[in-house]
Amino acid sequence: MIQPCRRASRRAARDVGYVAIGLSLTLLAPAYGFPNLLPHGSRPPPAVTPPASSSASTAASVRLGALANGLRYAIVKTTNAPGKVSLRLRMMVGSLSEGDGERGFAQLLARAPFDGTKPEPGGALSDVAKAHGFSFTADGNADAAADATTFSLDLTTPDTAALDIAVSLLRGAAGEPKLAQSDVDAEWATVIAHEHASNDLANRMFRARLAFLLEGQRPAAAVGGLGDALATKKVKRGPLTAFHGRFYRPDRTVLVVAGDIDVGAMEKSIHTQFESWRAGGTPGVNPDPGPIQQRGLQARVAVEPGAPTSAQLSWVSPPDRTPDSTEKRRQDAIRRLALSVVNRRLAALADQADAPFDSAAAFQETMFGAARVSSILVNAEPGRWRDALAAADQAQRAAITVGVTSDELAGARAAVEADLEDAADTAGTRPPALIADIMATDLATGDAITTPAEDRAAFDTATAAVTPDLVAAALKDAFSGQGPLVFISSPTAIDGGDAGVEKAFGAIHAQPIAAPAPPSPNPQAFHDFGEPGKIAERRDVIDLNAVFVRFENGVRLTIRPTKLKDGEVSVRVRVGGGLMALPADRAPPVWALSTLVDGAPLKIAMEDDALILTGVTQRDDLDLLLRALAAPIVAPAWRQDAFDRAQKDATALITTQDRTAEGVLGQALPSLIHGGDRRWAPSSGPEVSATTLGEVKRIFDPILANGQIEVIVVGDITEDKAFDAVAATFGALPARPAPATPVLVAAITSGAPAAPMVLTHQGAGDDGLAAIVWPTDDLLPDPRQARTVEVLTEVLRARLADNAEPPPAHMSSLASPHVGFASVFLQGPPARLDALLAREASAAADLRAREVGSDELARAKSPLEQAEEAARRTNAHWLDLLSGAQDDARRLTAIRSQTALVERVTPADIRAAAQRYLRPDVAIRVEVRSPGS
Repeated sequence: MIQPCRRASRRAARDVGYVAIGLSLTLLAPAYGFPNLLPHGSRPPPAVTPPASSSASTAASVRLGALANGLRYAIVKTTNAPGKVSLRLRMMVGSLSEGDGERGFAQLLARAPFDGTKPEPGGALSDVAKAHGFSFTADGNADAAADATTFSLDLTTPDTAALDIAVSLLRGAAGEPKLAQSDVDAEWATVIAHEHASNDLANRMFRARLAFLLEGQRPAAAVGGLGDALATKKVKRGPLTAFHGRFYRPDRTVLVVAGDIDVGAMEKSIHTQFESWRAGGTPGVNPDPGPIQQRGLQARVAVEPGAPTSAQLSWVSPPDRTPDSTEKRRQDAIRRLALSVVNRRLAALADQADAPFDSAAAFQETMFGAARVSSILVNAEPGRWRDALAAADQAQRAAITVGVTSDELAGARAAVEADLEDAADTAGTRPPALIADIMATDLATGDAITTPAEDRAAFDTATAAVTPDLVAAALKDAFSGQGPLVFISSPTAIDGGDAGVEKAFGAIHAQPIAAPAPPSPNPQAFHDFGEPGKIAERRDVIDLNAVFVRFENGVRLTIRPTKLKDGEVSVRVRVGGGLMALPADRAPPVWALSTLVDGAPLKIAMEDDALILTGVTQRDDLDLLLRALAAPIVAPAWRQDAFDRAQKDATALITTQDRTAEGVLGQALPSLIHGGDRRWAPSSGPEVSATTLGEVKRIFDPILANGQIEVIVVGDITEDKAFDAVAATFGALPARPAPATPVLVAAITSGAPAAPMVLTHQGAGDDGLAAIVWPTDDLLPDPRQARTVEVLTEVLRARLADNAEPPPAHMSSLASPHVGFASVFLQGPPARLDALLAREASAAADLRAREVGSDELARAKSPLEQAEEAARRTNAHWLDLLSGAQDDARRLTAIRSQTALVERVTPADIRAAAQRYLRPDVAIRVEVRSPGS
């Protein structure tokens, strides 16, 4: 996935510096406001007949097959997640398949099997699934995208019989829905309700961009919203059935299974369940996307309150519809290098003191099989759209005129290779669900299914003879076609609108091209630490494969060797007493801590009980990472230019968060669960602007100079090497005074206000949120109760999600060493917030009143167990678990019992926890709405 060149992580962006060919706008959703509703948009819609076979080789571990009726399947056995199996049935049908009068049919049919199809006695698919201990619902297991509809099942410890039932459920999902007209009416009402619920700012901005970039082509309308006119449309059963017959066919279907399975038995089950499936009627054909329009300079301004300020400069050209092949992958690899060069230039520009943008990215994508779009997208502060547009124009013109140097090519190659190497190293930790998703996409589009290690080797082969001239030629090709097309997103009106932007771009384009800025060096200075430290105490924690060390200077070191990722070592340094040690009369300027690591590949944050610095490196470079981590502590570089950037970034982030109901809740929640303590409150925009570098130094310098230090090293390294490296750095520091007793804080306890707390955001008027927050207990006194609350919140989330009424529920719970809470929130228009709060409260009351069933409890535990299992296969998770473990032995107890305690939760435990915690008298109800709504 593309990583935008953000100033908050400039060095990381520069070191990665890659862009995947075929990238979907969906992948930019978190940074640029694109909705996550079109997961397959980067691929061309499949043809009616199976795609031409790839000349690239499919991995030998994958069992490929095809039935006589045209259905294709792929099966792979994985060994890293015992008992986990993921199945994906993908039908090549979506909104792009719909003709005139058929809008919304694909969404309706994705939901229909769960309510109307009866593959066997026992009811609809959702009922059949529940009878066998599965969760299989329209909201949770069906995804109707623009070019495909996918039915998913993720199972835990299934036996052969359970797997057979899972395959039969997927066969049922593909069958003709037995719907009466009344059923069609009910399903259509649900489709319209979901449409309204998803018509948020992100979706609206995405559709505006799409309509502009693919102007005059069918996807611009087919992928857009259904519109108010369809809300009262009467969908007839006959046309719906006809649409199903044309597109729900075995020759438009692929089935993928990945996990801990017997490949032969699974293949037999697929044949048994699907061989009898016969297509009826005339095969469907996706409407032609239409020709690309002849266009020169055009601009489009999209103005909405709460929208980010961004400028996207694009060129549109015909898509490459040739089959996957070795040569096609070679060309893609060269383009990847070329765009990496541009992104590294953008990262260098972001390093400048007065950078013209907050984040930037160059990328290329194939949009719904209709066009190839090459773009440079730049996010800026409100009102600075001209600066953003000028930066995009300079980057594009330099890309096609300046050429590429050997050093730039070497840097881009190293960055891409590092990314591919990282993917190969972590391939063994990928869960079956992720593998199944990737395989389903590749199989549906006719691409060879390859492993990350094969991708890494193929890239080396494909680019071995690549020269700077070839990369420069690839850039010229990428930024060619119809255009330039200028799309501006803004929260406020722009003088002159579209014409004003076109005029401004003309003046910008007339400026001379500036030479690309060279990458700036890491400004962090290393420190001469002196003689290595000596051990004062050592303790082995054998069952956790960890070693606790205390040096004579008081520095504590925890080492846990792992083989989770070849050659990788993760390090965390904890300093001082954290937020609890700060004055309680103000929101601390935690945002300013990024000043200390400006330009360095490190992360810095302030937790409840420590200031933390984190970095990742290869084992041979551990000493360099430790010196980089020590520099902000022993020689903090409070540079004014870095502080100015941090201040600007913080202001922009606050503005962005204030534009959405969810962003406002996210800012308010930490202080709310800490009893309103200002130390956990976010800084306001005016507070950020008024903060000086001198104030920041006065707050944090004493912590850095005097705070006790703990170092945690986890990864592919020996104990001796880790010890030697830490002894030579942190172990060699002068001894520090004993830590002061932190000022503790009480979490929310009782006396919840009778009326909901009302917060306001500055975004769209129809964006609202209803939340309930319940106080629970912190982790360490009773880990069993904390795990029970985790399961309880998942039960509550699943119940709200299973409700056919949108919107879907969002749940969270936290049991940290210092505070605990559970929360639920639903989003909807402000007029519905009271009803949404009542819906949440009713679900909580039902959990207090009666026990959950054993099947429901098992379904709730499954995602928690899977997430925990996946997390334990990462070094980062072990950094979290072992942080502070030397100071409090209760943390070790919590680590040892984490998985077992979830398994032991009973229905009686869930009800008891609901009665203890989900009480109306302690519930904090929150409504987030726009002003005046």
